[in-house]
Amino acid sequence: MIKYLGIAAIASIGLSACSTGDPDADCAIGTAGGAAIGGIIGDQIGGGSGNKIATAAGATAGGVYASRKTCN
Repeated sequence: MIKYLGIAAIASIGLSACSTGDPDADCAIGTAGGAAIGGIIGDQIGGGSGNKIATAAGATAGGVYASRKTCN
């Protein structure tokens, strides 16, 4: 789990530096990055079909959160 959290942290730092100057592109990059990170974190929860649900919920929550932060 720590391995995936480290990957997520590095990815989030890399994505935060991806400001293109275009608000629409920044919004899309931020939302996709948040969904990816949320999915990675969600994948660490549950087992079997619960793991798939947690992964989907994490990706959704990460995408929504990042969208609200980057798409103002």
